Amino acid sequence: MLENLIAVNQNLPGIVHKANEKLLEIYRKTKNEAKITQTLRWLFLNARRFDLNLYNEYKSRFSKNEWPDQLEKFISEKADSDFVESIFVEEKKYDRLFTSVKKSHTRWKDFYKLEKYSEILSENYASELVQMFKESLEESVKEVNSRPQYAELAKHLENRSKIPGGKAAALTIRDEWVETYRKRPAMVDELKKARL
Repeated sequence: MLENLIAVNQNLPGIVHKANEKLLEIYRKTKNEAKITQTLRWLFLNARRFDLNLYNEYKSRFSKNEWPDQLEKFISEKADSDFVESIFVEEKKYDRLFTSVKKSHTRWKDFYKLEKYSEILSENYASELVQMFKESLEESVKEVNSRPQYAELAKHLENRSKIPGGKAAALTIRDEWVETYRKRPAMVDELKKARL
């Protein structure tokens, strides 16, 4: 019945997901190992967010020798997503995480991934992160025009200053902006509030 429910509701992912969760319960009770593995994989790959419990449960079903191949399959199926970056964090594949963050930065020049992963990556990629922050800041300053946006920009400067080697660069940028944008008193005010 659950399998039929899944088949007729492919365009309703919530129903399909719940049905697969119920199937997993049944497979666990009946000790259907192959189906447990298959369903865990489906649930993980189709979850809206990275689910560490599902990931670890699925991983536990493989030996240390088998896992690298399974891991690469996951990575190829979830390429260019937050999922794959979460996998890189869990597996401590920081070189690949950095490559992914850099690719995203090149495309979007936003702060989200820089700030999310800077603590993890700053040990080995501090100078690259400082440069990426600089590029994102230079892009963002062109778009800001309200006090909340100025405050957000100041917060990004603060985050940059936390990276090794980033404090001096953040201070230099702030001082340059205070001079360049002196006719925007609200912006200057927010920049001076930045804890650098």
